[in-house]
Amino acid sequence: MRVLLLLFLCFWCICIHAQFRLGIQAGYSRFKWASINATPSAFPDSYTTSELSGFQTGLVAEVKLSDKLFLRPALFVSGKGTTLNRQSSFDTSSRRIWIGYIEVPVTLVYQGRLSSKIIGFAGGGFYAAHAFRGLEKGESKSLSGESLIYNKVEFGTHNDGPAFQILPTIVKPFDYGFTVLAGMELKSVQLLLIYSQGLKTLLPNGKPYNGNYINSGLIVSAAYLINMKRRRMKL
Repeated sequence: MRVLLLLFLCFWCICIHAQFRLGIQAGYSRFKWASINATPSAFPDSYTTSELSGFQTGLVAEVKLSDKLFLRPALFVSGKGTTLNRQSSFDTSSRRIWIGYIEVPVTLVYQGRLSSKIIGFAGGGFYAAHAFRGLEKGESKSLSGESLIYNKVEFGTHNDGPAFQILPTIVKPFDYGFTVLAGMELKSVQLLLIYSQGLKTLLPNGKPYNGNYINSGLIVSAAYLINMKRRRMKL
């Protein structure tokens, strides 16, 4: 968490000495855990994931590098997660896993005019994020009957539990990946479409889901930015 705040402060210092704009951004997202490194298991279980609604909101800045290029650092609170379905001979369950992150994306963006009033832009970059809260809710059906699932997600870099233990979910607290965005601007109001994909696996040791996952999703956002004018001190 301290690393993310330090990174944002560094970009803020750059902004102070450059021509830049500052604003707010908020949006709706659809994320899921994309499966990677699937491995066979001694247990007859199968797992699938599907999208879960989330959000992203926070501060964004644009630092002008040239007439066409600018750097876009931001500090967001992001809600990500997935719907996780389990199918086995003894238990069928479905639960929604929400993870809250403090996220710092940095994007290099190219812009150009689409008309006399509308500016189009596109770019790509990287993000780093730290989880601060997690919750899972759902239902389970087994030979003994039906039950509700309600747990806080635990965060850690190692999972010492047995291979068959699936509750509570343990997730790595730190995540990073890349983003690609495109959008347009009219009178300081921006509409953006952002694709985000993690590069770091989410589950310590890949347990207990016979493989591992990364965050993957789309975000539709709106932003409003204002020019920040530097004032010279008068002696």
